[in-house]
Amino acid sequence: FNPVAAEYRGSNQISVVMEHKPGDNILDFIRIDYSTEINRCGGEIRGSGAFLVGPANPAEEFDCEWTAENSPGNSVALIVQQLKLPVTQNCTDSFLEVRKFNESGEVMERICSYQTGVPKVYEEQKLWFRMRYRKPDEEDPDADTDVVPAYKIKIKQYAGGFTNSHVIE
Repeated sequence: FNPVAAEYRGSNQISVVMEHKPGDNILDFIRIDYSTEINRCGGEIRGSGAFLVGPANPAEEFDCEWTAENSPGNSVALIVQQLKLPVTQNCTDSFLEVRKFNESGEVMERICSYQTGVPKVYEEQKLWFRMRYRKPDEEDPDADTDVVPAYKIKIKQYAGGFTNSHVIE
């Protein structure tokens, strides 16, 4: 038994070639885990895992909305590994906002700026999140003009229920 795997990042396809020797019954199952790097602004995220990275052009302003969903009884986790945004008063100009289910759902958190460090994790059956970047006003003496926006967010799907307030959902 000699597995060979190859990954084609351009089209996000994975090809696995298996060699099976006659009389060899070793193969009971095949498990393939993969993550895709996504650098587009907004959309639905599907699959077992992904990384949002960006922005594609840090000199431009952006306002992006994504949803990540798993089947009922399963969860999806949003893991913020890196987030660099200029700090703005009341977190109004540049932020990451995470909500349960959709844009009208309960706000889990709004982050104005977060540097690389201990990852922030959000877990639910469906998550909606928005990231917005507005260039700071260069004439404002309090503006955080030196920050170049950057983010790396991992999306991971989990099978099986999760607990919430001691209730298995």
